[in-house]
Amino acid sequence: MNRPNHRKTLALLGAAAALAGAAAFLGRPGAASTPPTVDPPSNACAGGAPARDSRSFGAGQMTAALSAGSVLVGGDGTVYASIDLDAAEAAAAERPPMSVAIVIDHSGSMEGEPLARAKAAARGLVERLGSRDHAAVVQYDSTAEVLVAAIPVDTEGKARLLAAIDSIRDRGGTNIGAGLELGRDEVLKGLGPGRVNRLILLSDGNANEGLLTVPEFARLASNAAERGVRISAVGLGDSYNEDLMQAVAEHGRGRYYYAQDATALEAVFAGELKALAGTVATQAELRLTPACGAEIVEVFGYETRRDGGTTIVPLADLAGGDRRKIVARVRVPAGAAGRENVLTATFGHSGAKGGERTSVAIVLGVEVTRDADKVAAAADKDVLGKVAQAESSVTLRKAADAYAAGDRGAALRLVEEQKQRTASMAKMYRLEPAKVAPADKPLETFAGAVQAAPPAAEPAPALTKRAKADAYELAK
Repeated sequence: MNRPNHRKTLALLGAAAALAGAAAFLGRPGAASTPPTVDPPSNACAGGAPARDSRSFGAGQMTAALSAGSVLVGGDGTVYASIDLDAAEAAAAERPPMSVAIVIDHSGSMEGEPLARAKAAARGLVERLGSRDHAAVVQYDSTAEVLVAAIPVDTEGKARLLAAIDSIRDRGGTNIGAGLELGRDEVLKGLGPGRVNRLILLSDGNANEGLLTVPEFARLASNAAERGVRISAVGLGDSYNEDLMQAVAEHGRGRYYYAQDATALEAVFAGELKALAGTVATQAELRLTPACGAEIVEVFGYETRRDGGTTIVPLADLAGGDRRKIVARVRVPAGAAGRENVLTATFGHSGAKGGERTSVAIVLGVEVTRDADKVAAAADKDVLGKVAQAESSVTLRKAADAYAAGDRGAALRLVEEQKQRTASMAKMYRLEPAKVAPADKPLETFAGAVQAAPPAAEPAPALTKRAKADAYELAK
């Protein structure tokens, strides 16, 4: 295989922070091993850690890698770290019991088919629950009301829940915060070892009473998640605030769904129930601890917090067959040649059926070298594709915001610039089209829809929401 010449390689490395091709990471699972109960030291600077490794976390496989096994002496030291979490298919054994609160918007905008579909979807979920499960129904408009407090879903309980859902009528404003608080409190009643806990929020509008801002909702959702209540958010139609609903799902460690029309709701609720029933790992989080002067610059597409020098990435529960990817940009010291460790990635979780919390850690390292050809050859094509997806996710969200603000030209320029960056990376490292297609396709779909719109037309809310939903999925 022909390698890029020194000048081209050095140019690319020098622009690594701007070009999503200076790195590559992640790949194949390795042999399974027992998750350790004590994490290994993460700040040891003795070189020798690999640029890629894989370990079992009991309920699946964790693979961590750096975008390159080598960096150039005197360069900016930018590499990317990628962590993949592949949950094993859930065993056919009895699923864990669930505590679920269904929180339904019944404001005036839900009149007609939207509310009818929401009620049908909620009925379908309740019908699938069993006597070991607990469920509650909450409705909200200008205020919020618990229609049925958390009860076992036995024959009597199921009848009460279904009757309550049937009784919901549209009226009033939209106080999402009040609905969330009541739903959270109902789920908290059923917390216990081995239970899977979820609040499912549905809204078709903007919050116009009670809590109003995205940061307020993020704090509420984060507090609920820390107390053990996961929140999934379902946005219905084209009038709801997608940034708010995504923030609720992200900080609530749940899932976000965009249901463009009411007919999609039943599939969304069925998919959410399937994920709940197949949960294999709860209270999941990833900790990224840099070593030897390295720095975690950013994590793409996830909310994070800091604990000293460690970056913590809270994660949604994992269901059987789930796959999560986490991509971070890292800067390592590159002043002198030699091997050095870069970071420790530690994944911790609790089993869906209870038991002790377990964790598994992987230490990653690089070689700092003066050999530019060696640096170029150390690039990982599989990881380059993940970097392109992460950067395209960021760009797609920015482009959607520009379009929503009425600046079609800016939206299209952002998309084109990102596609050119991805194309440059693909050319430099001879990436197959299949490696970059997942990053390019959502951008192309969005750009095509923007170009097809009449020049004088108002920005279409549905197009903005679809683009942001695609960006959300692309980052995960």
